[in-house]
Parts: sequence; C-alpha cells; structure tokens
Amino acid sequence: MPRIPRACTVMGLALLAAAGCAEGPAPAKIAPTSGTPPTSAAAARTAAPTAAPVLAPLTGLPATATGARRPAVAVTMPVAGSTGLDRADLVFEEYETTGRLRAVALFQSRDAEAGPVGEIRPADPTLLPILRPLYATIGGATGTTGLLAQARVTEVTSARAPAAYTAGTSGPVVSTSAVQATAPAALPPPQVLPFAAATDKFATTALRSASTVTLTVPGATAETWTYSAATRRWSRAGLPGVSVSNLVLQNVRYKAVTLRNPIRSVQSARVLGRGTCSALSAGTYTTCNWYKPTATNLTGYVDRSGVPLRFAAGPTWVVLVPPGATVVAR
Repeated sequence: MPRIPRACTVMGLALLAAAGCAEGPAPAKIAPTSGTPPTSAAAARTAAPTAAPVLAPLTGLPATATGARRPAVAVTMPVAGSTGLDRADLVFEEYETTGRLRAVALFQSRDAEAGPVGEIRPADPTLLPILRPLYATIGGATGTTGLLAQARVTEVTSARAPAAYTAGTSGPVVSTSAVQATAPAALPPPQVLPFAAATDKFATTALRSASTVTLTVPGATAETWTYSAATRRWSRAGLPGVSVSNLVLQNVRYKAVTLRNPIRSVQSARVLGRGTCSALSAGTYTTCNWYKPTATNLTGYVDRSGVPLRFAAGPTWVVLVPPGATVVAR
C-alpha cells in the first residue's frame, strides 16, 4: 500500500508535487538611507526577484502567458491509423478490446488535425473532469453522453462546431485550434505532473537505467518503446512520429460494458482507486504506485517509498494496462 503524502503535499495528470507548508522567513527590515544613491552591489541586493518562467501545464515546457492559459482539447481516436498523436501533450491509452487500442489525447500547447474522431466511452467521465477539456467527439452510446454532462465536461461535436470538422478517409478529423475557438474563456488544465528540476531524481527508490520496455497483454500485439539518448524521448514501434518524455504503465482493472445504438461490448478501464505501475522518464525506469480517489483528483504517482515521482518536461503517455500483462524493461 503506497504511503499517501501528508496534507501539505500538493497534487500536481495527471498528478502529485511535494511542496513544503512552512512559511518563509519574515522580510528583512530596510534601514533609512541618507539619500545617497545605492551602489551597484546594493542595488543588486535590493533588485526585484526574477519572475518564474511560464510553463505549459501538461508538459512543463516553456510557454507564453497566453499559451499557458489555453484550455485543453480532448480527442478520442484509435491508436492505430490515426493522425495527430505525435502532437499531443498527454495521451491515455485504453484496451477497448485486445485487438483495439483507444487513445484519449489531450492537446494544449500544440494544435493538430486529429482523428478519426471517436465516441465517448464510460471511462471518460472519471478520467477527464479534473483536466477541464473541451471534448471533441462524434457522440456516444446511450447513457455515456449524459455521464459526461454530469461530469461537467464540455462536448464540442460537429453539430456545435461544424467548421472544426472535416471528412477523413477513416472518419472525421478535427482541428483542435478550431475547437478552442468555440470556448475562448474555458479554463486551462492544472499542472498534471510534478516536473523535475535539474538536480531532481525521477524516483528515490528502485531506480535504474533502461533503453527499451516491452508491454505484453494476453491476446494483443506486444508494444515496445525505445529510448533515444540524443532526443531524450521514448518512441514506439508502429507509431511514426510519436515520441514522449515520460511513459507510465498503469495497472488497472477492466469491466465489460455493453454499449447501445448499436449494441456492442467493450472493456472499460477503472481509473479510480489505487494500484501499481511502472514508469519511465528520460532513460530511467522505476516501479511505482498510483492513486486517484475521485474524478476531481489528479492521479498521483509515487515511488515505493511514497515520494512523488519527478517527471521530465515534455509529452507523457499513460497506458491503462489490463490484468495479466507483463512488463520487461532493459
């Protein structure tokens, strides 16, 4: 069972960032001056502090103030044969069936033409509310759209924003910038991960180097990610252009759900609760634990000592791994 950080710990997409609760020292008293201009050394000591850099909330990379305030756009699409995944800031991968992998991709710092756009699924109302996205979708089965509305996630369908959608060879493709234009006052997502400073380690325990990791799910094609020291990114075989700074393999339960209109059965990831995980950032690997109490909490990722993982700045891919899978990192 992971040690949950104390109340003075702040959750940072996804997640948890430790921050001390003690107040800082009282400001020093400034003695009256004689009216003589301060020396350059004195002026340097009394100069205003440097403003903190503005960072994109989903990647931790430098951004403009305007860019950091943009809402995220969520697009669901198949992992195979899609476009736009190479420009996503954060991707959740769900095993809808052993032969069909579904991505929920979030775009905030970069725009894309993404698709083919898919339907709402039962996991989305628990996965997305904390991220406050505009959800580009072609609708969903009976009941799923109502759940999304209850979770206060804003749908942007082709009926609401016809100019944002174009016809693609495999289905509709959406412009994320056009979706954002439909709700310019929408809120940006919170910072989803605690990003590492220059001297931070990814984890405090069970940390080792890795250059490849292979995930094998019974009945499905194995997926292999390879690390490039030159780019400091992980890339996946079969997904040209996709490269991420962080990869989380999150072990979750799945539940069979029957969808209607038309009737069909899919597996739905259970993303609330807690469990184990494996995580890779830059060229390092660790085992970890995750927890997400409610849909309005970010998912926290902690090492085996209960310390929040510190992720590299850049895009992140989270695989919602079904039971029975194996992970081999080398």
